[in-house]
Amino acid sequence: MVAETAPTPAPKRARASQDQALANKINQYRTSLTSAQGNAELVTLLQPRGYDGEALAAGLSLCDAAQAAFNARQDAQAAQKQAAKAAGAADEAARAGFNDFRKIARAVFKDNASAQGNLGVTGRVPDDQEKFLTLASAVYTSALSHSTYMTALARRGYDQAAIEAEQARLDAVTQTNSAHETAKAAAVRATSDRDAAAKALDDWWAEFRAVAQVALKDRPDFLGLLGL
Repeated sequence: MVAETAPTPAPKRARASQDQALANKINQYRTSLTSAQGNAELVTLLQPRGYDGEALAAGLSLCDAAQAAFNARQDAQAAQKQAAKAAGAADEAARAGFNDFRKIARAVFKDNASAQGNLGVTGRVPDDQEKFLTLASAVYTSALSHSTYMTALARRGYDQAAIEAEQARLDAVTQTNSAHETAKAAAVRATSDRDAAAKALDDWWAEFRAVAQVALKDRPDFLGLLGL
């Protein structure tokens, strides 16, 4: 006896494919309803079932709302990607600047263990971003608060303005992270709004489709016009 094999699950469609399918559906519904509105005989046949010109216009309004929500989500996702890119670039710049500072400080204070400890030139730079920001901030503050450190560092290009510029890079990491989180939240809301608008349109169309198939069952030409 041959053992039955479980059916292979259908592969999930890529997000871009799902987005395109929704865009196509909205356009299909809009085209069908616009065609219906422009055909007086078709509207006359639908009217006894409650789908007069005003009802068809309501369906088109749902198409407009779904399209607007679709566009808003596309914009929100693009903004999220841009914010993520900016956050990544800020982190990379801050880490590069800190690594350069550590390299110079390590060379300048190679014989000063106390300075090396205060300026964080030994050990690994944490991969964790919060720990990195905490370390780098403490190091720059320590450098600025010690005049002897500043005198030696300034000769190698790290005067007060240069170190404050590195501190600004740390601030940029925090700021771009915040912007990214805001953009992610906006994208989640936009997705929810789009899904709700798409569902409202689908629900309306499902009832309209069933009614139209009954009201127009003797008019295959009209059913074809509606894509039914």
